[in-house]
Amino acid sequence: MPQGSQAPEIALNAPDGSIQKLSALQGQYVLVDFWASWCGPCRQGNKSLVKLYKKYRGKGFEILGISVDKDADAWRKAIKADKIEWVQVNDPGNWEAPVARQWRIDALPTSMLLNPQGVIELVDPEYKTLDKWLDQKLNR
Repeated sequence: MPQGSQAPEIALNAPDGSIQKLSALQGQYVLVDFWASWCGPCRQGNKSLVKLYKKYRGKGFEILGISVDKDADAWRKAIKADKIEWVQVNDPGNWEAPVARQWRIDALPTSMLLNPQGVIELVDPEYKTLDKWLDQKLNR
């Protein structure tokens, strides 16, 4: 999805089986992060996201992690191993996962920062860029 686009709704299963919707997070800056348990760069990136989440959680920032894992057990184990505390959902199907296709995901990890109105502000921001951006927006 290109910068400036309105993000389409996402409604997928969380680890506990409940349905989580992207729209439930509206009103905050939301990093939509597509990843998979089998993706080395994704797992490495989770370490940075854990730091970022601890720093900005409760200040108007949330992360929605979207795994494309076909193996739900591997996904749940990765959440635990990586100490992920933010909202997680699963779009099983690897590259053919319906939401990943709708969002035009062709590489993992891929992330997009949405503003409080659900418009894509940044696409694949590096950790330092995202940290600086959130600091400017949330620590006024």
